[in-house]
Amino acid sequence: MRRELADPARPWLEQQVALDDVYKRVWVAAQDRGLKADLEDLRTFLPGKKSTVADILGEWCRLWESYRPGLFQYVHFPRPVKTIGACETGFNQEKQRFLGRVSKKQVGHMVETRGEAYLRLGHCTREELASDILAGLTSRLLKRLQEEQQSRIAAKTQEWANRARDFDGYDEVPLKFYPEWEGFIVG
Repeated sequence: MRRELADPARPWLEQQVALDDVYKRVWVAAQDRGLKADLEDLRTFLPGKKSTVADILGEWCRLWESYRPGLFQYVHFPRPVKTIGACETGFNQEKQRFLGRVSKKQVGHMVETRGEAYLRLGHCTREELASDILAGLTSRLLKRLQEEQQSRIAAKTQEWANRARDFDGYDEVPLKFYPEWEGFIVG
């Protein structure tokens, strides 16, 4: 691929045709090594030591197709562009703050449900931090804010597999044998 992109004066359409030829060769190699799925059926995955060469080449082709419109356009920029900018560095710092507060598995949940609040805490000015935020707070306002937060969390998590569910049939079985548990089982 580097050979195809080596000459920046070469017209982009010629480069694209040459790169598409590389893509076709990789796709054929993936199929020759046992990839059975069509390109539309491929799904993203994290390759591991047990991943087959065919699966990895298939993932490469899937990514190629998804990024194709803007792929390798950087060679036509007037000057080199740094790929990790200040914005990405900021996102990484914010993610590290979340990781400091919760486990890795919970970062996505925290960002979706409480991200705005944590960003405000992390980016307040000295004057905002020194001011009394409870000055205008009433119990009614606090209750309303808590309800809004809870409804946002419920909306985000309503389809999660590990959400709380009612299992009436499950509760009936222990009560049949242990009627004294009636007050302890929440239904």
